[in-house]
Amino acid sequence: MRRFFLFLSLLAFYLSSTTAWADHHTEFVKTSPTVFGPSGLLFTQSADTLAPGQIEIGFSLANEQSDRPDLTLNELMPTVTVGLLDRLELSARADYLFVNVVGMEERTLQDVDVSLKWRFIDENKKDNLPAAGLSFTYFKPTGKDELRQFGSWGLKALLVSSAEAELGKPHSILVGFYFDAGIMISDFGKSYEERHTLIDFGALFPLTESKQLQLLLEVNTTQNNDTLLEGDYTGLTAALRYVTSHLNVTGGIQKRIRSESGVEDTNRLVFQGSLQF
Repeated sequence: MRRFFLFLSLLAFYLSSTTAWADHHTEFVKTSPTVFGPSGLLFTQSADTLAPGQIEIGFSLANEQSDRPDLTLNELMPTVTVGLLDRLELSARADYLFVNVVGMEERTLQDVDVSLKWRFIDENKKDNLPAAGLSFTYFKPTGKDELRQFGSWGLKALLVSSAEAELGKPHSILVGFYFDAGIMISDFGKSYEERHTLIDFGALFPLTESKQLQLLLEVNTTQNNDTLLEGDYTGLTAALRYVTSHLNVTGGIQKRIRSESGVEDTNRLVFQGSLQF
């Protein structure tokens, strides 16, 4: 874990110190789907949306292991994101979670998410105003296994904001800032109804003049989370992303700091790719 963060820091320092930043090129190539579907970083959404008619096919893999409790999680997440109208984006995700708990055979959980994101304010760089949007997600478990995250359907609502800023003189560096916050509710009206809040912060640093190689840093938190495989945690994420106008490849690691006593902190490895048409 420490070696990984050290490697990212040294790479960022080397590339940024050897790059002559061009003032005329002041926009990122594009943002890519999150592991949840809507555009953004790995876990944090942005207010960006695909242009009408654009389609992006994504594929994510994640691995997490724990000794307390003794379990291994492997997650497979294909996504499809479509630009519907100007500022309106629709995405869908299938989540296949392979759970191996000590003393039990491996279980497979299946969930389906459908998200709609609407950017209602465009970024205004002249007045230093960020873009803002709303994201709504409907999710439903489809697996029949009793070891699943939710008993029935649920909703997630987020306020999303993002902006780009030029830092440093005389050679300015473009940095992207991202934020979302909201609530997730599942199993409406049942005795085990689940409600918890989510807050995510993120920053994106281009590491080359073309801005195709990028460093992603995120802080992700969830509170009052009683779901079986999640619980309360604060996630510290670092990742590298290579992106062109049509292709995205991202790999990173998230340190999940657990607040529940008797449950150890875990490292979550995440790899993601997408192709835009």
